Amino acid sequence: MSATKPSITEVGRKAKVHPSTVSRILNQNFENHQYAPKTIAKVMAVAKELGYRPSQAGRSLRTGKTMQVGVLIPDITSVFFSHFVKCLEKHVWETGYRLLICCSNENAEQEKEYISDLLSRGIEGLIVAPSDTQSCQQVITAGIPLVSVDRPLLGTHVPHVGLDNVAAGEMMGQYLLEQGYEHVMAVAPLSPNDPTLPLRSEGLAKGLAKHGVAMQTVDLPRNFAQAQLNEIVAFAKAQSRTAIVGLTEDTTFRIYEALRSHGLTIPDDIGVGGIDDFPAARLVCPGISVIAQPIEQLAHKAFEYLLNKITNQDKPLAHCQLAPNLIRRQSL
Repeated sequence: MSATKPSITEVGRKAKVHPSTVSRILNQNFENHQYAPKTIAKVMAVAKELGYRPSQAGRSLRTGKTMQVGVLIPDITSVFFSHFVKCLEKHVWETGYRLLICCSNENAEQEKEYISDLLSRGIEGLIVAPSDTQSCQQVITAGIPLVSVDRPLLGTHVPHVGLDNVAAGEMMGQYLLEQGYEHVMAVAPLSPNDPTLPLRSEGLAKGLAKHGVAMQTVDLPRNFAQAQLNEIVAFAKAQSRTAIVGLTEDTTFRIYEALRSHGLTIPDDIGVGGIDDFPAARLVCPGISVIAQPIEQLAHKAFEYLLNKITNQDKPLAHCQLAPNLIRRQSL
């Protein structure tokens, strides 16, 4: 093999076809041309053997397409978002696109800068779980296809794919009633830019209200202090048949750890449940009952929506709410 980068002419010579045929096959440009499967396979095999790769820059100049899309999430350490990105990347790869991944860390200014950077790279579309509604305005203004996931872009017509959060909360509330709980506390992270949390709380209260069970709510800062922890433990010890529900995966696990560290036995002294599944929920003993999101379906539908907007931007798309799933374990 030559030490220099192989040319399209070399590929054509070895495959015994014209260079233009090589170009069309490698770029999957079969408009007005038909090639036998044997010819396509031969060209692909020779290109791989010689190490030839079409120039993405050249392809972009010819077609006006970069075959790149972006995803912007608020927290890469979140089990939910990391799993979502993994599933999304699979769907993107299978269609020939490539995925550029950015994390805003719940910072509006960082989110705006990442969006500007993605736009400068010529992305053909963006999937975003926004930390700030205004930061996405530049995408809307630029006319770049945009889909929101998990968190909707309130006040816009951007199509959204996410969990039916009210139904998720209501499902947990109904399960708590079935298990005979009479006192419930909902615990959520202090996150004013996340509109999903009030919906989960609303659904939980709605499910409990069917049997007249009231719910207390607590908002915790990211690094919650001993005072908040004491309030939760005091609630747990104050009455029997009590359950605490974390409205996010991280909150659920931290509450679980805190109660155990204070000597409370789960579920004998107190029940613990959560919305969003995570690996530790099934690994700890007792396992934690949760309401899970269909993350694979979420990723598939989000990219399906984005491709629809990329290829047919005039077709309206309705918001898509996905059904939650109850996973029963031993903590409730």
